[in-house]
Amino acid sequence: MSGKVKQIIDAIVAHRSRGNPTMAGFVRAKLMLKGIDPSKHTDTTSDDPEVLRKLEALARELGVDLSAQPAGVSWRPPPSSQR
Repeated sequence: MSGKVKQIIDAIVAHRSRGNPTMAGFVRAKLMLKGIDPSKHTDTTSDDPEVLRKLEALARELGVDLSAQPAGVSWRPPPSSQR
């Protein structure tokens, strides 16, 4: 399977940046500090199982729901915080 790593990266960036391009850059830099270079992963890049494990663990840590949020969907605050 290819492209799964990119989908997870995109989901993490969308969740953490909330659409702010500056924050998206910071999130990508944080991924690089954790050993994952977002620019190396595309939809056609084969998925490295080690990178997948790291990203899935990071997504859980950050509260990103990978099963319900496909890449490209913008982040929405939980219903309790909307007024």
